[in-house]
Amino acid sequence: MTLPVRIVVRTNVPWERMTLNDVYAQRGRLLDPFTVQEIRDRAHLAAWERATGRDFCQYRASIKAACQWRLEALEADALTIGLDRPAWLEDHSQDEILLPIDDDDSFEPGIIERMRTAFASPIIDVVVWKRRINHTGTVTVAHANYLDTCNHALRKSFVQQWYLDDSLRMLANHWHCHDMTCARLNPPIPNNGTPMGIALAMRQPVRLLVSPRVLALPEVWSTYYVHSASISFLTGSKMDAHQDRRAYLASLPLHPLVAR
Repeated sequence: MTLPVRIVVRTNVPWERMTLNDVYAQRGRLLDPFTVQEIRDRAHLAAWERATGRDFCQYRASIKAACQWRLEALEADALTIGLDRPAWLEDHSQDEILLPIDDDDSFEPGIIERMRTAFASPIIDVVVWKRRINHTGTVTVAHANYLDTCNHALRKSFVQQWYLDDSLRMLANHWHCHDMTCARLNPPIPNNGTPMGIALAMRQPVRLLVSPRVLALPEVWSTYYVHSASISFLTGSKMDAHQDRRAYLASLPLHPLVAR
């Protein structure tokens, strides 16, 4: 049976209606409290605005719109924006292929049909592929050794094996998805207290998934954009390494889908 494909954009942040103060108030929905405190204390978002001459939230709104337009053009069977306790995830009457993605990343044309064929075998629960990383203009292509932000698809019935809150956590956070999937399909090596056992247990969460229920494709089906307006970029150590943050941010290219 050919399964329908649902693209799941993890967040529905109303960037077009937000200010920097609204961003700082997003505890839990967009940012965790530690991230909120860091970007407020270090004024990275204000530095970004001074460097680019743009309104940060309006710029993120334009990226979201450009990426959503590309997702809509793929003509999936469904496109979900946000994860506010969706009824479709509680519906067990129809299985689906789920494609999670952030609001500033993109999939390649042709991914919908490729996912339908990839999940044709009923034993496949997870499909992973090579993703392109555009890191502030430098592009690399590779398989990740973990479930990354937009390099995997999931069978909905597999996600539904957890309680609803945990299923939502899988879709909302790719690191939770990786750990939970590893634990279910490739159980962790027990830590038996010996030096070797401790070392193996510590390496377990980052290893490549190895299971007959996981299919790894050789093609590139998505692009992960690390851009100067990425929250993860602005809260990282990258800012601290530059005395003149404004000059550094001004030197970086804009998101390629919203370059003007």
